[in-house]
Amino acid sequence: MIGKGWATRRSSLLTEAEGKYFNYFLNAQEFSNGPELRNKYIHGSQANTEGEDAHFHTYLIALRMTLALVIKINDDFVLAATNRAAQERPR
Repeated sequence: MIGKGWATRRSSLLTEAEGKYFNYFLNAQEFSNGPELRNKYIHGSQANTEGEDAHFHTYLIALRMTLALVIKINDDFVLAATNRAAQERPR
């Protein structure tokens, strides 16, 4: 697939689309309508003006993003192990 130009190798964990997904939720650099969770909870300032439901919703978003990263990292480990086993196999 790489030889045909369908895929590329990069030194980044996330693809460009995945990086944009995380930036939408965490930062205000690319998207102006995102929740900006990084700035919302910076330096431990957690004012409870929005109520418990807002914190719970933020927790669910953070949990979903953490699980997505763990799955992505696991996929990379499985792919690396598969490639290593294929290279070590006698032909």
